[in-house]
Amino acid sequence: MLNKPNPFLFTVFLILIYGCGFKFVDKSKLINFKIDTIVTSGEKRLNYKIKNKVLLSSNDQSNRRIQIDLKSERKKSVKEKNIRNEITKYEVMVVTKIIVTEINNLEKKEFSISKFGDYVVADQYSKTLNNERKLLDILTNKISEAIIEKLTQNLNDL
Repeated sequence: MLNKPNPFLFTVFLILIYGCGFKFVDKSKLINFKIDTIVTSGEKRLNYKIKNKVLLSSNDQSNRRIQIDLKSERKKSVKEKNIRNEITKYEVMVVTKIIVTEINNLEKKEFSISKFGDYVVADQYSKTLNNERKLLDILTNKISEAIIEKLTQNLNDL
């Protein structure tokens, strides 16, 4: 015979979990920098997308001004081949090197972010290109989110 859950124990459990002190962090309050310029080199299309996403996170009311140098590189390699030695999957790796210079005190911080993924070769070449483009969009979104996270961590440490 199965016992019914005790409502008293359930209530005590909820009170203990609720009172643990866990709070969600509002990431918009952590962004305390203004991006003055972003200098890019390397893959133009990737840098354009990364630049636009990072610029959206800039806080225009902040006194802390930074300059960002982006250098992106895309590496494409064969991941899988079938029995007939035809390529079935490609692997794409995007490496972005970031140099952040704080304009007020001329401190430089340097870090690198790399993300990779693979896409399937379709029957039509246009579908294969579309698969690659979608993968690159996903990778640039992940890289831009990682850059924003690193910037907030590094600049809040100073």
